[in-house]
Amino acid sequence: MTAVPSTIWRMLAQRTKGKELPKGLDAAWHGGMGRASRVKNRTSRFMTLAKEVLQFETQFSEMADAKIREEAAEYRVIFRCGRDKPEDLIRAFALVREAAFRELGEKPFHVQIAGALAIEAGCITEMATGEGKTLTATMPAVIG
Repeated sequence: MTAVPSTIWRMLAQRTKGKELPKGLDAAWHGGMGRASRVKNRTSRFMTLAKEVLQFETQFSEMADAKIREEAAEYRVIFRCGRDKPEDLIRAFALVREAAFRELGEKPFHVQIAGALAIEAGCITEMATGEGKTLTATMPAVIG
């Protein structure tokens, strides 16, 4: 075991300048507010990205089935090679949304798209019974 020089201990023992850290309930309050603000920011970011996915609805609904398959094949290569960009994720989710409508007759709603974006970002997403978890999970599953 190596000895730590006493100068390090003296340095660590000195008080730093600045505000004193909160203690007790104040510390709990500040910690909770920090966590809540991070969750709120993350949720609003996913909701904004979901709106971007919905903007492609008319573009993809007018495409022929063959063109949809061709675009899906292109995105498959892009995502499998790891060459995807943020705008590719948005277009791919819009493409999967249109494919789900053509095959199942169901289009994921705004909140389902936001949930899919959260799953893709590595977040845990909670949805109630009947909110369409299976349809939500198709988007990140297809590109993963």
